[in-house]
Amino acid sequence: MTLNPWAILGIVLGVLFVGFMAYERGYAEGNADRKALTDEAAVAASEQARAKERGLQAQIDALSAQLEKERHENEIREAALRADVADGKRRLSVRAACPARVPGDPGAAGSGDDAAVELAPEARRAYFDLRAAIIADDRALRACQGYAAAVSLPPK
Repeated sequence: MTLNPWAILGIVLGVLFVGFMAYERGYAEGNADRKALTDEAAVAASEQARAKERGLQAQIDALSAQLEKERHENEIREAALRADVADGKRRLSVRAACPARVPGDPGAAGSGDDAAVELAPEARRAYFDLRAAIIADDRALRACQGYAAAVSLPPK
């Protein structure tokens, strides 16, 4: 008995088709498993990043609250100081020495003639404005440094 070559070709093609379908099904299931693992890893990494972000945001919020409290306390002290100077309870003075001999003064030039000189009212305002600007610059610098430290250093 001889087999028809078309029948042999049909059987071979059928076996190849069944084998290919089995391989494809296994490949698809393997891909699904790999995709599930990859998705789980991505979700875990995303959650980890969110947790780190929340920690950093909490540090930044704490720093902001601390600096805001200090700003408020400084404003209260500044207002009290201005009020005391305006009422005459406190005086703003500059330590000064006379560098040259004053006519009619019998003392030697520069010989311990230190005296307290009170600031004029216009100079007081300039002093307070300058003082407030220095405090504001210091506060801004500390806020920037705190933010940079909170963002660049690992959370504690």
